[in-house]
Amino acid sequence: MRQRINEYLVIDDSSGEAKVECTKCHHVFCSAKENYKDYALMSENPLTKAGQNYAKTDRFILREFYCPGCATMLDVEMCLKGSPFIWDVQLKI
Repeated sequence: MRQRINEYLVIDDSSGEAKVECTKCHHVFCSAKENYKDYALMSENPLTKAGQNYAKTDRFILREFYCPGCATMLDVEMCLKGSPFIWDVQLKI
């Protein structure tokens, strides 16, 4: 069975183990128990990339996450520099 997480990610458990997979290219990231962001391509940028109304600061960053298989953007998070990746979806399995 395939359960959609967001627009470009699904959990596929047809093999008996639930895994996070890209809906566009079917790249398998990891087990559904893990944070897919640990396996995605990531770009860290200054907040000003989001627009001119954001402060020029080294304290906060803008992270963009991409599928390694097809380069589709999966998520964007604004956070303190050096902080762990934010879980946008965490399931009890």
